[in-house]
Amino acid sequence: MPKKQVRTISVFSDHSLYTLRWISALYLARKEFRQASVKIKFEDGFCFGLTRKFSMDGLMKHIRNQKYDIVFCSFSMLQFYSKVPDDEIFNFLKAIRPNAKTIVWLDNVDSSGTCQFQFMPYVDLYLKKQLYKDRSLYSKKLYRDIEFADYLHNVLGVPDVPPNRPYCLLNPKDSNKLELSWNAAYAYQKTSRHKALEIFFFIRYLLFKHYRATYPPTDSRPFVTTYRGKEYPKTLFDYQRAKTTEILAEESKKRTDIPDLSTNIHGEEYMKEIRQSKSVTSPFGYGEISFRDYDAMANGAVLIKPSMETLVTFPDLYRANETYVPIKWDLSDYKSVIDRVSKYDEPMRQIAENGYHAIRRVYSRQGRLDLVKHLCDVLKI
Repeated sequence: MPKKQVRTISVFSDHSLYTLRWISALYLARKEFRQASVKIKFEDGFCFGLTRKFSMDGLMKHIRNQKYDIVFCSFSMLQFYSKVPDDEIFNFLKAIRPNAKTIVWLDNVDSSGTCQFQFMPYVDLYLKKQLYKDRSLYSKKLYRDIEFADYLHNVLGVPDVPPNRPYCLLNPKDSNKLELSWNAAYAYQKTSRHKALEIFFFIRYLLFKHYRATYPPTDSRPFVTTYRGKEYPKTLFDYQRAKTTEILAEESKKRTDIPDLSTNIHGEEYMKEIRQSKSVTSPFGYGEISFRDYDAMANGAVLIKPSMETLVTFPDLYRANETYVPIKWDLSDYKSVIDRVSKYDEPMRQIAENGYHAIRRVYSRQGRLDLVKHLCDVLKI
């Protein structure tokens, strides 16, 4: 039987911690990729990117006269995450195009709708963390190009500051390039507000696969739900957060099973509160998915979340009334869901169990094998 050809994935990124935290999934699974005859190569190193400022000039010199098999590109579109100007990215893609068999864009934007489709003509595949089930939405004009933002603004009338940049819709002829990457469940979660400590914890995570601790569902949880967030105005992307805080403040006057959410807690104290809570509420923000989702599952709490039924993501952690409890986007049924959770009957306990075991799988070697299989299927290698 002939030996399977080894394929090489060369990864290019903007060196921002935001991007590296997400693509660290590739680094951690490099052994599993090798077993599938795929070599992951971080051009310019991986950990090195944490301390070295990104230089497009340096990158252009690096790719000169080089040949590539599969190229992964991930550059943030957000200015405060070390944004690389679009014209520089265009020049990079044009320069590497003749020397690469396959170019793949890794979209690291939080929301399902906000995309970087301006680069679509220059790549063979465009992978996104989560996608709308109805792909035609990417070719339609939605408010801020986001389905839930369109609903909040145009149906509920939630105010917003008009966006200061144009959005690029998907050309229908490029729709076959749009595929699913992996969501933030595989990403490194920020643990410190101090950059030096954050880099230390991140490197420790990379070296030792130091995943977050998990805690199974238990019956002895005095709080019905918890949600920790800042005091947000009821503007577009903060609407659900502010509404959640408002509802819990009202409910806390009537019941004793809601913790004091007016104080700030962090780290282990925050995790302890989750382990004492039957559920965690995780509203949408700039995107639909939050690390709070995985904090809930990993600590054995039921995840209460605005419905994810319009999305598809990998791994498939969002199965309504199986791994999480959905609520309406306007939160009109949130109070009744809190009442349901408070009973903590067997079906509710099973949801917590399902979510817990689903996230535990992601953190295991089997989760890395799942990621490798998923990407190999997408790449058809």
